[in-house]
Amino acid sequence: MKKKILIVLSLCLLSNFCFAGIVVQNGIIPLGYDIRYDEDCFRVDNPKEFSCDFIMELASLNGSLMWEFNSKNTETPFHFMTGIELGFSRHGFFSMTFPMVFEFTLVKFEKTMIELQVNPNLGIGFGIKGGEYFFYSPSIDVTFGRKDRKWFYGGVGISSEGTFSAAQYEGYGNNIYIGAFIGLHVFVGVRFPTW
Repeated sequence: MKKKILIVLSLCLLSNFCFAGIVVQNGIIPLGYDIRYDEDCFRVDNPKEFSCDFIMELASLNGSLMWEFNSKNTETPFHFMTGIELGFSRHGFFSMTFPMVFEFTLVKFEKTMIELQVNPNLGIGFGIKGGEYFFYSPSIDVTFGRKDRKWFYGGVGISSEGTFSAAQYEGYGNNIYIGAFIGLHVFVGVRFPTW
């Protein structure tokens, strides 16, 4: 219990040291296009497979812990967040990525605002059946939140995600796996106020 309290206190101190607010964000991709290419030189009957299907089911689930820098300055039209994101993909991968969220204010109202959020989000994927893969999950979203950049916000947009791995076996050929998904991205988050 003491370790957990120390970790939380350390995060808060680091956040304030960097003049950044702590942000927790969770998102899903509920529908879209699932694209896969699988080449296996050891599979004699069908060494190359390609598919592209539209699905309406949970394709991805992710959660982020980030720091939003300069969050106290609500007048500037640009903010930046970074941290760590953990997720699970329908391709059978657990992922760990490092979001770099660029936020641009589009419209401000009396108490609320609309922003554009762009995130390249690169990292690594771990397959359920083993293996490590290059993993990417970029998104572009429109977000709705409070003008003072505190507490709850949410958004919707387009996100894609994918994994890539390749190996070459001398005398046999290549093993290549590409799994990609592009679809609707929906998320909610909480911006904790800085002190």
